[in-house]
Amino acid sequence: MLQPLIDLYGGNVYIDKGSSLSFKWYISKREDILKLIEYFKNHPCRSAKIKRLHLVPRFYELKDLTSFKKEVEGSNLEKSWKIFYKKWLNYEDSSENLK
Repeated sequence: MLQPLIDLYGGNVYIDKGSSLSFKWYISKREDILKLIEYFKNHPCRSAKIKRLHLVPRFYELKDLTSFKKEVEGSNLEKSWKIFYKKWLNYEDSSENLK
C-alpha cells in the first residue's frame, strides 16, 4: 500500500515495532521533501502545520547560506535565521487565520 508513495516522493518504509506493529513511510532527502511540498501546494494540508510546510523551502535556503552558524553573528543572515526560527516555533499561533 505504501509503494505508490515511494514511487512518487521517494523515501523508505519500515516496520514500527512499537505498540501497533504498523508500517511507516518516511522521507529525509531534500529533493524528496521538496517534491512533497509541491504536492501540498496543489492539495493543501488542513492542519496548523501548513505554516511549517510553507517554511521548509526557506529553511533550505537559509541552511545553504549557513545563516545559523556562529560566525555570522550580528549579520543579516543571523537576523533572517532568527525570523525564520520564530515563525517555525509559532506555527500554531499563525494558523488561527485558517479556521
